[in-house]
Amino acid sequence: RFDLGDRLTSAVEEATLTFTLAGIFQKRENSSTMQIYGWLGGDWDESTLNDTGAYWSSANLEQVPPGTELLGEFTVPPTGGAPGGTPFTVSDKRLAAFLEKAREKKMQKVTFLVTEAEKMPNVVTFVSKENPSFPATSLTVVLAGKP
Repeated sequence: RFDLGDRLTSAVEEATLTFTLAGIFQKRENSSTMQIYGWLGGDWDESTLNDTGAYWSSANLEQVPPGTELLGEFTVPPTGGAPGGTPFTVSDKRLAAFLEKAREKKMQKVTFLVTEAEKMPNVVTFVSKENPSFPATSLTVVLAGKP
């Protein structure tokens, strides 16, 4: 989740979401497509969030919840093909449109959900504040009329 505060002061023209690979834990022969979804739903508290109370729980991964939008995807190569610290980006018009919708609705927080298109649980992890070995996930936004 990103807290945008009041940063979206004009129309969103471009956006890039960058994830940094922390590790690939299971040996596999094929690459994997990571799908990035956006959700403008209710607020949630990271300290109390668990799978049972999650908006999109692991028990229902095959069913994209209503109000969730596919914003882009990228491919992670098989084990050994992408060492920890490798950045993967999504710079898609759908991401910019999603953030523009958040601006129009005056949303201050947006949530991004990362899933694997193929069923390979516990394979790929990305850097988070709990794993600060490499650069954290980042969101870059270009606004209309702003350099």
